[in-house]
Amino acid sequence: MMKKIGKVRTGILVSTCLLLSGMCLTFSGCESTELEERKFPLVIAVDKKSLGAEEEGGNLSSFQISMGFQNLAEVADEKAKDAGSAPTKTEEMSWYEAFEESDASSPKMMDYNHLKAIILSRELLEDKEMLEELLDFVMEQEVFARNTLLFISESEAANILELEGELDLPVGTWLEEMAAGNTELKDPAIVTLGSLLNEYENRMENLYIPVLEAAEDTIRIDQYYVISAYENCGIVSKDAYRHAMLAEGKMEQYDTDLDGGEAIRLKEIRTQKSYQLLDDEIQLQIDLRAEAKLLNGTIANAKEQEELKKKIEEQLTRELQNEADLLLFEMQVDMANSFYSLGGYERELYQKYKEDIGNYRNHLRLKILTEITPVTE
Repeated sequence: MMKKIGKVRTGILVSTCLLLSGMCLTFSGCESTELEERKFPLVIAVDKKSLGAEEEGGNLSSFQISMGFQNLAEVADEKAKDAGSAPTKTEEMSWYEAFEESDASSPKMMDYNHLKAIILSRELLEDKEMLEELLDFVMEQEVFARNTLLFISESEAANILELEGELDLPVGTWLEEMAAGNTELKDPAIVTLGSLLNEYENRMENLYIPVLEAAEDTIRIDQYYVISAYENCGIVSKDAYRHAMLAEGKMEQYDTDLDGGEAIRLKEIRTQKSYQLLDDEIQLQIDLRAEAKLLNGTIANAKEQEELKKKIEEQLTRELQNEADLLLFEMQVDMANSFYSLGGYERELYQKYKEDIGNYRNHLRLKILTEITPVTE
């Protein structure tokens, strides 16, 4: 039986911590002592490292775990600028050994309650055996919170942690604030460790995991890695991701430029699905409705309002339909993420395809319609 590690190492320590917490009510200085005895990882990067060929064929691989921390000296000083402290690295054959080594190598207790983000390298994500070893551990040990943000790195995930000290915040906190600052998205669009765990168990929806790229003094997200029904589908652009979130109804607002130069902001975005069976074809119609505000001009009269409405609908419908066809036929990704909610719309279809989502996608055709109302307020 795998032992619990991370937050508390032994049953004796649990009792000790409870006793000390009670003493804190009476004696001063306990809070600073508590900080001094703990380390607080804010971000964990996980990479696959090759150890060379085995004698009997195949390759040996190991897990490399890198952790970025808060700088406690700066945390203690409320006026100080906390840019994080130097990351640590450990490497072992199994995830359990690597994680236990990271935990045990520090003289201080690791406290994962402040963990903000986990970054996986693409190479590790696409190695199902290694990924599932990690996920099985996480589900059994419950060391990390399920709402921990999840990211991917095309190169080594540890490279992102090289920015510790270069940003105005620790990398983990920087990623958390970046995610929270995206006003376009509704909360369900943010991918977490829990999202991946749910998909590992259920295998029925799309995940768009942000791909991080380290720049000189910042971190960029220009691409997203798509997992659909727990299958690795590859990388899409930020525009494709935004189109998908729009089709799924996960956008709070959507800013875009028309071909004529008009800057548009969509609000009050709503989507509705309807199914129609045509021989062996499953036709799913997505009706997208929204209000549109012109950001770089004014609408003078009803004629201009109608002209703008037509422009927006024609361009948006064309872009969404093209993206839907591209994702479905080239990457086997249903942009509407329809199977996840299929049981609520067409129970018979869900029962027919619940054991064969790939066949459902093979018969699926998406039709996008838009109805946009320009507003002047």
